[in-house]
Amino acid sequence: MEKFPKLLKVTESQWLSPLYHFVKETFTSDPLPSHNEEHHLRVWKYAREILLELTSRGVEIDRESLVELMIAIFFHDTGMSVNRDPEHGKESRRLCQEWLNQQHFTLEVNTEKILNAIEHHDDKSYLIQKGLSSDNRINLLSILNVCDDMDAYSYCGIYRYSEIYLLRGVSIDELGQQVISNASRRFGNFMANCMQLPGIIKTHAPRYEVLEGFFRQYNAQLRKDPSGRSIDHGPVNIVKIFYRQILGGVNSVESLCSTAISANEGMYEKTFFENLRHEWCNPDEIPSVG
Repeated sequence: MEKFPKLLKVTESQWLSPLYHFVKETFTSDPLPSHNEEHHLRVWKYAREILLELTSRGVEIDRESLVELMIAIFFHDTGMSVNRDPEHGKESRRLCQEWLNQQHFTLEVNTEKILNAIEHHDDKSYLIQKGLSSDNRINLLSILNVCDDMDAYSYCGIYRYSEIYLLRGVSIDELGQQVISNASRRFGNFMANCMQLPGIIKTHAPRYEVLEGFFRQYNAQLRKDPSGRSIDHGPVNIVKIFYRQILGGVNSVESLCSTAISANEGMYEKTFFENLRHEWCNPDEIPSVG
């Protein structure tokens, strides 16, 4: 078996660009920044971190498994371009099936395993997961789920949750409680799967704390004014800025941050949007391997 860093580098050179640009094209006609190609690329970056940790502990990853995981990650939320409800996995599966039918693979991949992982990736009961690896091999659905969950943390997560929940009709006064409820399940799954990867937990647990702390402060603000109308600072004001931008048809987080930084004088708001812009991913910033 090839040394994993070399295998990862070679596999990315073949698959990363076509997968990324396919997802980008999928969202062109109806932009959804929270779940577009940048989200999928960040999920892949988290997967790389976990895969490198797993292989350092003796887990074997071959070319076929790596390609299967890449495809599953880059297709898991493509169904959001059609259906923005929690059941979007079925549409993601359909889009991946159509894409797979057009490919001429030079290696064998388990297409049914890929499609099942895509369809069930947003099941936050986590009942059908088996850990990141078993019998010294990676479990595709578990890694997809954990890495998708990791992109729900920190400033990126604050924006992503706010955008999709507001688009689904969640009210301002319900938003914080719903986010904390969903995010706590995601974090529990992350911790359960990454117990043997202390470096991953040390890096990413503080990112969850940023998200949770933001929405706890948000809820505390709304206890004084459930409508949020009189609140012009802090987390509630950030979500109100999101809401105005979403209603106006924002098509990128970069433009949202630039507009918000120039339009708001408050240091809290400027700092928040500077942090969000710093975290949001640039496709040219994929770290090299080995």
